[in-house]
Amino acid sequence: MIELILKDIEDPHVRENFFRLSQFINRQVWFEGDFQLYDVTIPGEYDSFKVRHGLTFIPADIIPLAVEGNYNFYFKYKDFDTENMYIHAEGAVRIRFLAGKLKDQIRNKLTAKSLPFVAPGDIVGPASPGFVYGAVGDKTVGFWLTSEGIPSNVVGVPVLFGDGRIVQVAVGTETEANYTIGIYQHEGNSVGLIELGQVAFTIGGPKRQIVNLPVQYTSNNVQLAVRLLSGNTRNLKASLVLKGSDI
Repeated sequence: MIELILKDIEDPHVRENFFRLSQFINRQVWFEGDFQLYDVTIPGEYDSFKVRHGLTFIPADIIPLAVEGNYNFYFKYKDFDTENMYIHAEGAVRIRFLAGKLKDQIRNKLTAKSLPFVAPGDIVGPASPGFVYGAVGDKTVGFWLTSEGIPSNVVGVPVLFGDGRIVQVAVGTETEANYTIGIYQHEGNSVGLIELGQVAFTIGGPKRQIVNLPVQYTSNNVQLAVRLLSGNTRNLKASLVLKGSDI
């Protein structure tokens, strides 16, 4: 808040103008906080580029001002600490911004809805067509799960993402068992078959697992397939969640 001494101004018009200016300034939410200006250049791709903020508190609000270079970046607010801010960048970028915190009286007036975090430009699957595979009946080691009745090593589910990676695998079975599935890519009819990774499931264990299996873009015809590598299952279904930066 700005408080001007107006009582000694004799001219009523000048006094009124100062009064209106002070009222206008005091209504601006940007002055109800503590912010500093930053001009940061990130030289390349970083998952967590560290920026020392020099504030006496953990910054909670960012006001972007200008950007040059790769616009695919975001501030990792949850990682901010008493000394540093962290920025995820997909490439070289220069960012000018204000960082700080609005006063609690202002922040408390705002109602926030909790939303799942999705980085700018990201596309999260399973998308269409869905990356869902099945094995109807009793199946043993070596069986290729099917997609819409077709063995996935013959015709898998085409990958619609650029820079894609598998981030989660979820399964369900009629009967609990210990088993391992393998995730593969190929270009149709097992051409260029590559194993991307293996995921093991146990009786009583989690049926959703976080993974990080990048797709290898050997061609524009990459398809994903799933195979039972160990154990016996009955009516197994597996679903893959993919994440990518573009289509």
